[in-house]
Amino acid sequence: MNQNLFDISVSFNLQNSPNDVTITDNTPYVANGVALSLVVGKFKLQNPVGIFHDNTSYTTPDITRLSSDHFDHSLPLDGLNRVFTGDYTFQYKVQITDEPFSFSLVGISLPLNSFIISGNYVAQILNATGGILNIVGYSAVIGTYTIASATYNSVNNQTSVVVSEIIPSSNYGTDTMEWEATTEYTVTKLENFCYTEPEITLNVTHDCKYSQLISEDVSTYIADICGTQLSPIVISRVHTIKAPNGITPPVADVVSSVSKLTVNNIYTRTYNILMETTVTYLLSTGATLTMIVSAMEEHDVDCDDGLCCIYQCIANLYNKWLEYKGTDLREATRYQEKLIKIMGKWMLVSISSDCGKSDQDQQISDLIQLIKSDDCYCCGKTTDLPVQVIPLISGGNNDITTVSTCGNGITVTTNIVGNTTDYQVCLDTDLLVSYFTSTLENQSLGDHSDVNLSGEQDLQVLIYDSATSKWINYTFGIHDLHDVDTVTVSPSNGDVLKWNSTTAKWEPGAQGVNGLLLLNDVSDDSTTNAGLTTLKSFDIPANTLSSDGDYVEVEVWLSVTSLTGIKNFKALLNAASIAVGVMSPTSSPYTVGYWNIKITRLTSSTASAEWTYMCSNLWNTIAAPFVSFIALSSLDFTTANTLYIQGSTDTAGTPATCKLLRVKSNKL
Repeated sequence: MNQNLFDISVSFNLQNSPNDVTITDNTPYVANGVALSLVVGKFKLQNPVGIFHDNTSYTTPDITRLSSDHFDHSLPLDGLNRVFTGDYTFQYKVQITDEPFSFSLVGISLPLNSFIISGNYVAQILNATGGILNIVGYSAVIGTYTIASATYNSVNNQTSVVVSEIIPSSNYGTDTMEWEATTEYTVTKLENFCYTEPEITLNVTHDCKYSQLISEDVSTYIADICGTQLSPIVISRVHTIKAPNGITPPVADVVSSVSKLTVNNIYTRTYNILMETTVTYLLSTGATLTMIVSAMEEHDVDCDDGLCCIYQCIANLYNKWLEYKGTDLREATRYQEKLIKIMGKWMLVSISSDCGKSDQDQQISDLIQLIKSDDCYCCGKTTDLPVQVIPLISGGNNDITTVSTCGNGITVTTNIVGNTTDYQVCLDTDLLVSYFTSTLENQSLGDHSDVNLSGEQDLQVLIYDSATSKWINYTFGIHDLHDVDTVTVSPSNGDVLKWNSTTAKWEPGAQGVNGLLLLNDVSDDSTTNAGLTTLKSFDIPANTLSSDGDYVEVEVWLSVTSLTGIKNFKALLNAASIAVGVMSPTSSPYTVGYWNIKITRLTSSTASAEWTYMCSNLWNTIAAPFVSFIALSSLDFTTANTLYIQGSTDTAGTPATCKLLRVKSNKL
């Protein structure tokens, strides 16, 4: 893989206990042809005072990439129980076992007996598994070679690989050099870790006439990160309001994640407001820093005694009116007039509230004075215990009104007129983009609620499972295609897919009947015998030439590896001779011959054999081709017919070699 593709990200997690750091491997292995099962990694971690983790063995890796993409490690603390600040170094070494390499050939040097590719791959080649490489393609040089040495030429940016076997040609076409090697890559990340925690500012107020307490977090959470003022990309609050002690029965804590919290039907005495906020910052290096900041504030609720007792005072006046109504009509009339005035003033207070009039406080003050003027003694004796504040104006029955600024790029503003509250919600695009970039890019596919992954393997796909209503990982096979059936008839080794017009599906079947394989036999078959010896043979399956005009075409590379003696080659179909060739090398590097034999059916028992022969004593000079036609008869195409390539030599010990046999047909 390209060294530039290796990438790690760092997250400092001060919200965890103990504080730790997470290093994630973000390298796109699979996209670059490397299976995750081949990858392991180890770390060396260093803070300003020294190394605090150093794994020197791949036997016990920090990351086994198939099962995990990250590594967590606790952060050492200083004498004040704080994480050390300063420069941190994260070194990540990755080992890939049998990493596949494939590069196009850009040259062949016959004098040096070497293959040439672009780039510097000396280390990877010298570390090749088994010390071998493969040339893959269609030229005369394809095959397996033993690596002898490798050198890099920085002038033309090329690597030359000398092999032990003789390279038979300088023609390489579109061939590629392929090998596997166990490789190691190193990526290092530096982080300057220093910060000043942001401060929390709470704005706590209460309103006696509504019997409400409002706690609002007005903090910006801007932190000083190594001299740079940064706003958080994620804010997560735990906002708690604790009622005064001594209330019977006790009132439960009000806990929310909002920035502005309103509690109705409050009590006198001291409330405790706690804010614990988890904030995440995106550093300029791409690392993230997450921490928890907290604050607590006490708030005393002190409402006017007359206001606290307005409800009871009105109740007392009403009870007095009822008492005198049957005994003292004059006193009853006086209390009735008093109650009428109170009700009128109460209506003014309510209308003032509903309409958002500015004289609301004055109307309430007038109401209190009107009630207290009749020697209202409703509150009884003074007490240090909390007393519930009875609202003069409707504000909810223990309702919680939440107006949150969220902190994740969302701001909420309010405009209150009387009992009507308008909310305006705004989204900060830049903060939202930062949030999704930093949060979602570290999400795994399996983190989604509708995805269920188990035993993931390379090249699997996601399919929807209606039984579980989830997406699951699945190994896709050719039988999963809707027009392929490999179940009704199980395939055997060497079978090919054939179209069945009856079932309208592709089904497995033996090759050669209604189809013929493309055979590449790159092994060397040689003889040193004086008599003709079969080097290669190929059975043309029965019914391959089932119709007039059907053909089978065979390509053969013949080579001579000695200047001594004459080599003879012969091609036969069954016992009928098709082609005869003689090679008598006159100069190094010996001779190569090329035969192309095409057998075409003419009738049910006859065929023509067309063969083309080219020979070269020097690799760069190809002789003019020789073409010949031979008629073949007495053939039975309903049975197999065998093509033979034979060779002989008149000098013992100097081999005649058949290098390559390639077969193709119009039935492919």
